[in-house]
Amino acid sequence: MKMEIKNYLFNLYKNGRDDITDLIRIKSVDKESGQLYEDLKLYFFKEKDLKKIDCQTVENKAQGKDVFYTLFIDKDKHLLSVDYIGASVNLAVNAGLSKQEILDCLEISRTIGGHIVFPRGKDEQTIIKINERGEEIFTVNQARGVEDDYYDRFDLTLFAIKKWYKCLLKDIETRRKSSEIGYAIENYKTWFEKFKTFDGFVEFFMLDNFLHNGKIIDLVNSNLEESKIVYLISQDISIPRDDKGYRIYFKNSNLIINKRTEKIINSLQEK
Repeated sequence: MKMEIKNYLFNLYKNGRDDITDLIRIKSVDKESGQLYEDLKLYFFKEKDLKKIDCQTVENKAQGKDVFYTLFIDKDKHLLSVDYIGASVNLAVNAGLSKQEILDCLEISRTIGGHIVFPRGKDEQTIIKINERGEEIFTVNQARGVEDDYYDRFDLTLFAIKKWYKCLLKDIETRRKSSEIGYAIENYKTWFEKFKTFDGFVEFFMLDNFLHNGKIIDLVNSNLEESKIVYLISQDISIPRDDKGYRIYFKNSNLIINKRTEKIINSLQEK
């Protein structure tokens, strides 16, 4: 039986994408979509998957007055929240993309392949940074969105995670300084250690399409529609601010997300 490809953003609206009038104030899929959390649980945390990372149980719970969801691994040992790994809608608006083309992009990026889970909740030795607005930053989700903006680019996030794994056998300070978000990754070392290596992390979350020949694809400077692949070799890269550049970035991201969605859905068909 072929599994349905769901769009978790459009499903939050009664009439789907037709009800989205303000792109800057769209609903928060990462917090509000209980179905997304259930599907991530289904696809990534089956019994055999839990065994791979030496875990026993997973539970999706709704929390808080303003209901938001969390995956509880082994009761409350690891609390996981969803993070969107597609191109930013706000930056697309600022770059001048039309509402129609942004919604067309969201048709792909807000499927299962456009999402991942990262740990949240303070550990005993958590390093907290304070941003210019006085807000605490201590999770990977938070750090991706505030450290120079461009860590919202998932290729750069993967680059940072890879650098952290390369420093895994080194001292704490080296790991914390392995990238601009190294401190946030280090805050949840016990979770990331479960995958042993960067390759193990990539395999578990089916992220291999973000790589080519073992190297991370640069989502800004590549043009995957024309089979032009550029590898990411530096952290010091920003997000394009013009419509042409951002359009290419969005398309590159979506081509990979679309393949990941297919792979995730097909994984349930495997024996």
